Amino acid sequence: MALTRRGFVRRIGQATAGTVTGTMLAARGFEDLVAAHAAGQDRPEIPPGMVRLGSNENPYGPGPHVVTAVERALHDDGNRYTRLPQLLTGRLASMLSVSGGSLLVSAGSGDLLRAAVLAYVTADKPLVAATPTFETPVRVAESLRLPLRLVPLTAALSNDLDRMAEQGKGAGLVYVCNPDNPTGTFHAKTAIVEFIDKLAAMSPETVVMIDEAYFDCADDPSYGSVAMLATERRNLVVVRTFSKIHGLAGMRIGYAVAHPETLDRLRLCAGGGVVACASAAAAMASLDNIEYFRRQQVLNREARTRLTKAMTDLGYPPVPSQANFVMVDVRRDVRDFGVACRAHGVLVGRPFPPLATQARISFGTPDEMTRAIDVFHQVLRS
Repeated sequence: MALTRRGFVRRIGQATAGTVTGTMLAARGFEDLVAAHAAGQDRPEIPPGMVRLGSNENPYGPGPHVVTAVERALHDDGNRYTRLPQLLTGRLASMLSVSGGSLLVSAGSGDLLRAAVLAYVTADKPLVAATPTFETPVRVAESLRLPLRLVPLTAALSNDLDRMAEQGKGAGLVYVCNPDNPTGTFHAKTAIVEFIDKLAAMSPETVVMIDEAYFDCADDPSYGSVAMLATERRNLVVVRTFSKIHGLAGMRIGYAVAHPETLDRLRLCAGGGVVACASAAAAMASLDNIEYFRRQQVLNREARTRLTKAMTDLGYPPVPSQANFVMVDVRRDVRDFGVACRAHGVLVGRPFPPLATQARISFGTPDEMTRAIDVFHQVLRS
């Protein structure tokens, strides 16, 4: 018997206890799986009831308005090749006041990071990145045996923009995550623009990619996006994601902002990154509900303030953060710290070499943070 649109949605519902849920869309746990594997498990499964503070996700997930939009998209368009991804591009272009030709929507920002390495890094034009930082560009370059120039972080655990500019001369791509992952540190907009200008003067053919995955989390007055600048400069690409404040990590939605000519080259290498209708519907619904979005920003700020104070009172002050996590020097092997926390039901971030004693801790709900802070007291005072 043919499966109708209504029947398709019904089967989805039966497989998920009757409805699509916010937890499904948020899909918490990818980095948690990595952390569990590092803790020595043969099968990196996450036991029920574990507090997951290891993957920089939004613990609340999307709101009910997003779930409703996804269900409607599956019902109306799940069996069709729809225009929803194009509508999302138009919605983002309107929000940013840019032309549609300056936007490239993809199935997660990771696809765009991979595409940038493929588009701009060659055997004689290396990738420049901080170490450590978000690993996707570096891992792609390593897998393709492309040249790398890795620049250590400063003593304050921020990207060393001066050294990165120096190393960027003759490079194909320079990758900067701002605010940075895994440290949460950031550079002011003026510093980023100065860096872009400096590199353009020294190496006009080098492309700078600014990863603004956490820009919705940043509230320091000096922080600012350079997305609008990217539409004017042929050597600049800005990448963003719906995985953080929007709580849609499981839906895989990201986008790049750049000059149309720059995006043309990136688009050629971004194969397989078409956004599904349900993901596009989720993103548009999330953009439409400003009140829910602002509330998530407030909750993130409150969690950051609370965890920073708790760890400082314990004698382990975190690195100042503008993200949805903090990094804390636990003054012991971070792998041992992670194993001990896991034994008490809390997952923290995986190790980020060469930061051997720094633990990255994401934010949870108030109840999760209460439980986690209690565990941190037990582990760090043992």
